[in-house]
Amino acid sequence: MKITSTIAMDIDEDLDRFESALKEIYQEGFFPADGPILPADAQPIFDEAYKRCKRYPLSKEVMALINDPAGEVEMLLKGNAEMAVFKHVRYLPSIWHTHKVFEIGCVMQGEIMHYTAGKEMKLVPGDIFIIAPDSRHAIGAFEDNCLILNILFRRSGYDNSFFELLSADDILSEFFRRIIFDQGRIPYLLFHTGDNKEILNCLVRIYEESKRIKDNGQILMHILLSELFLQLLRVDIADVEIPSIENAPASENVDLILKYINTRYATLTLTELSSFFNYSPRHLERILISSAGKSFKDLIMDAKMKHAAEALRAGTPVGKIAESLGYNDTSAFRQAFKRYYGVSPREYRK
Repeated sequence: MKITSTIAMDIDEDLDRFESALKEIYQEGFFPADGPILPADAQPIFDEAYKRCKRYPLSKEVMALINDPAGEVEMLLKGNAEMAVFKHVRYLPSIWHTHKVFEIGCVMQGEIMHYTAGKEMKLVPGDIFIIAPDSRHAIGAFEDNCLILNILFRRSGYDNSFFELLSADDILSEFFRRIIFDQGRIPYLLFHTGDNKEILNCLVRIYEESKRIKDNGQILMHILLSELFLQLLRVDIADVEIPSIENAPASENVDLILKYINTRYATLTLTELSSFFNYSPRHLERILISSAGKSFKDLIMDAKMKHAAEALRAGTPVGKIAESLGYNDTSAFRQAFKRYYGVSPREYRK
């Protein structure tokens, strides 16, 4: 992800005094970089870093961390503010913490470690995670070139018109609804957006707008955050990671699985599907048969043939339909269609 605006100028600067103090302490072996620590263990580190740079002015983000090493930086959301944007402090210890608000973390540059829901993940530029309130997590950024943009926001800051954006009957909208409305069921979503320029530009605009002190600044940032969500809804579902949903009701899991099948039926394999939902292939097959009454293979065929019938009615050429459904040749598609509907594609079109 190539940064070419205000954020780039900020990251090209030297570490600020607090970050430099943390780096010194880190290099002296005061705390490990191989895993998160508890808030109580972080307090001596903050005290030492503050002692080394107390004569220098510290940002409000740094002061929030010093005053509350558990990471409750939503104290930055003061007054009527519903949203706060800031850069993650480099060389900050990885501290287990939760928030009472939503957090979006965007890796703009460098590599970081993210810990949540029992998983340890290395994130790279273009990775964006959304953390639900009260979800325990930790972040580690121990290189000078790391740049993580953090966005905190309250759900109360968004009216019903915003959440209508998530009303589509597709799997990604469903995950968004669950993480926002059904807090705790899905603790996080992780998007691998790569070098998506639309998303990058949106993040840059959010950051730059947060630096402007204007009465309408929060309103514009809300609009930009809505735009970011819409851009994320366009991300290929194969580039999205979710935690295990085994604790959710079986009926809800099956609904999500079926939506995933109907999204990627052309090339989807049972291995890919089971990996996405954190099930073994054998267990997932049992879930589908017991709940949906059909095997994975049958459900894939249902989705393909439904799409084929719709495309035929719309006048799409048979060859193009066959290609879109993953068939190597048109004759194989014609045979599959006739087995399913009892008539050939040409006869069906008539």
